[in-house]
Amino acid sequence: MTSFHNTFLWGAAISAHAVEGGHFNSDWWHWEQRPGRVAGDATSRTGADHVNRWAEDVALAKKLSLNALVVSLEWSQVEPEPGQIATEWLDHYGKVVRRAFENGLAPIVLLQDRTLPQWLAEEGGWAAQHAVRHFAAYAQAVVEALQPWCRHWIPLGNPMASLIHGPLEGLWPPGRQKLNGVTQRLRTLVRIQRGFAAAVKQLQPDAQTGLSAEGRTFSPAEPGRSWDHHAARRLSWWWNRLWPEAVLLGRGLLAVKPAATSPCDFLTLHYAGHWLARFQPFHGRLQWAEVLSDPGMPTPGRPPIGQPNAASLRAALGRAATWDRPILLMMQGDPRGDDARCHQLLDATATLAADSQDPKWKPEQTPDILGLIHDPLLDGFEWIHGHAIRRGLVHVERDSFARTPGNSAFLLKALAESNGAWDGARARFCPAWAPPWHGGPGDIAEETLTA
Repeated sequence: MTSFHNTFLWGAAISAHAVEGGHFNSDWWHWEQRPGRVAGDATSRTGADHVNRWAEDVALAKKLSLNALVVSLEWSQVEPEPGQIATEWLDHYGKVVRRAFENGLAPIVLLQDRTLPQWLAEEGGWAAQHAVRHFAAYAQAVVEALQPWCRHWIPLGNPMASLIHGPLEGLWPPGRQKLNGVTQRLRTLVRIQRGFAAAVKQLQPDAQTGLSAEGRTFSPAEPGRSWDHHAARRLSWWWNRLWPEAVLLGRGLLAVKPAATSPCDFLTLHYAGHWLARFQPFHGRLQWAEVLSDPGMPTPGRPPIGQPNAASLRAALGRAATWDRPILLMMQGDPRGDDARCHQLLDATATLAADSQDPKWKPEQTPDILGLIHDPLLDGFEWIHGHAIRRGLVHVERDSFARTPGNSAFLLKALAESNGAWDGARARFCPAWAPPWHGGPGDIAEETLTA
């Protein structure tokens, strides 16, 4: 039996653009319209109809015995034009957050999750001259409206995914740009993260601010090839280290001075799995490295999908521990099916329990693990993969939008009610599925893992 502290958070995430539908003022909506950019030419027009079924979805999270809910907001709906706050959308999100709070689900509000208002994108996105000022005004309106029911805030979600897949690779908005454009955008994001942390404390002294960091691991495609080892290390630096080092330490590519006050109270580790890395001399924008999917993963489009694995997760957590912040693990659901997500949940629970009791994980104290958030709660629009893959705990029919909790949802419910796993849980919830590489550290050569 593995168990956690009494305040451990068991939760799920709702990404606005993925499930709400109708974000016609966002840069992603405009990006989706060109054929070939999204698998199957799918769009986010309807999502999972969460905008109309939000009360049902909050009630479903409550029925699953969760005690936390990550709610991302859609900036382009709250501020459809610069300086124009849509009070009806602030009221809508206020109802969602309040209902979660009243149902015992600690709301964790994510202010910006991959999408931008189209008007800001046209100004240059994060490279726009007044991007910091625009975000500050939007954030102030949100915090003032929602603070009665929320004290956990994450200003920016998945910033490195947006920058690498967007300006560097050209697979996400705004498309391919020069490397110096990425540097300018990163500087803006650092100022936003630090400025929000300071400003929210003035509005709400007991507020807790999160820093969204990536937890990805890479291995050389050919372990005997030294250039592939270097490619894996470079990719890990770009994905996992550049952003936290810039925000927390003021060093690295950005050379930004350290913040006078703490830019975050906790670290949200977005774990998306493991990839193979191969040296590619024609990929100079991404550090001369090519990212490959692991064997057995679905590949309905690009970029390749990472494979969740216990050894990979342990390596990602080890990297996150070096930032010396409490860790909230936000785990991206395995796209290989519901049985795979059951194994993933049990692997994560066992890994977190083992690490939380390992005094060697940090030099002087055992790590403070805040909780486990499954991302997402609902099947929805999976960015450039469209509807070709599903990651949700709850299956959503594309035509009727009927919600059907999967076995993984009931497993998470049982974990939350027991505050941990128990002997026989794997046999009960996922007895028949044995994916390639599933299991523990023996499945991946530990010396090749780079986090």
